[in-house]
Amino acid sequence: MARNLGYKITKDQLEWLDNKYKHRCDKVHQACIALEKTAQTNARDDFYDWLDNASPFQDISKISWLKHCEGKEAK
Repeated sequence: MARNLGYKITKDQLEWLDNKYKHRCDKVHQACIALEKTAQTNARDDFYDWLDNASPFQDISKISWLKHCEGKEAK
């Protein structure tokens, strides 16, 4: 339950808050797209590593988890 403190924001303040909200939503959306792209790239690389190099699934799974936790340089 919200308390009414008697404070009202101006139209300019409301517009600023709305713009800030939209900006943050856009940043979250961009971050989600980047995460999805990274996940798809990693999955494709893992698949081709398995297909081309006949790497055991357990090894690919372990390397994939390390890449997820530590970044691209993990091998």
